[in-house]
Amino acid sequence: MTPILHALAAHTRNRDTEYMPHGFLFVDEANLYLAAKNEGWEIDWDRFLQHLSSTFNVGRAYLYEGMPTERSILAGVPHATGDDIARIKHEKTARFRELRAYGYTVRHKPVATINGSNKCNFDVELTIDAIDQVASYDVFVLASGDGDFIRLVKYVRGCGKEVHVIGPSKANKELRMEARGNFHSIDGMRSHISKGRPGSRPGPFALP
Repeated sequence: MTPILHALAAHTRNRDTEYMPHGFLFVDEANLYLAAKNEGWEIDWDRFLQHLSSTFNVGRAYLYEGMPTERSILAGVPHATGDDIARIKHEKTARFRELRAYGYTVRHKPVATINGSNKCNFDVELTIDAIDQVASYDVFVLASGDGDFIRLVKYVRGCGKEVHVIGPSKANKELRMEARGNFHSIDGMRSHISKGRPGSRPGPFALP
């Protein structure tokens, strides 16, 4: 083989071996936060993104989280003062800045209070982002244990994408099955993604 052909062959091999599928991560923050909290630990979202980026070559990460309102704060902590409410909102805004600094695209909306209970589902927003961006990624990484995303997982796989689901061990059974062997429990990666000190997530109930 001539030197030129040898160089071309080496370049082709390097190009083939260097290519890695491009992953997009979609994080249902409340779902994972509550799952970890119920087991007595807390996710470090910086470590979480670093770990999944190295595993799935994540090129973009979306994180969905509610913004507390005065009504939602008072629903959880009726004795909260005006200063408490202002502080909680300020801490949440600072948290969003921190998450963006880690590398997340943060999607947020006001927490709704219905019949005294707080809710802030992002099923629609996450689904729209995943479908709108489907031509831009090879690997779809859903971080949620919510069964409402089963149809989205089926759709994305139907588009020819590799699908992975990151969730709690008690995630929706059908969602785990739909992951087809690519379900990864946050409990199994706890040493890579947990905070050293739990309880620092600001939110509507973060009062002394």
